[in-house]
Amino acid sequence: MEIDFILVGKRIKEIRIEKGISQVKMADALGCDPCYVSKMERGAKRISISRIVAVAEALNVSVDTLLGRDGQTKEKEAFGDIFKESTPYERRLILGTIRGLLQALREEMAMEKER
Repeated sequence: MEIDFILVGKRIKEIRIEKGISQVKMADALGCDPCYVSKMERGAKRISISRIVAVAEALNVSVDTLLGRDGQTKEKEAFGDIFKESTPYERRLILGTIRGLLQALREEMAMEKER
């Protein structure tokens, strides 16, 4: 498996920002220079496996998440894109529809188990 360091860097940056962690704090947690964090996030630096593990621990996520191996990352991005393109009204409708579908699916699965 070939590691796409640009995508890994993008994920690191997104998660770091989501968690409200600055590059300086991230660098402190990793014991490196903030410039190194910047290079990682741009994909300009090939990150060792041990460094990827350290980053995952610092961000409290799995290594699979950083490597894009959990399907949830792509699904979350897809939902995020839909929400970015939607109006507040459309978002409420989408959420209501998803909740209704989820409830219907769970009820159907429960009925299947009873059969």
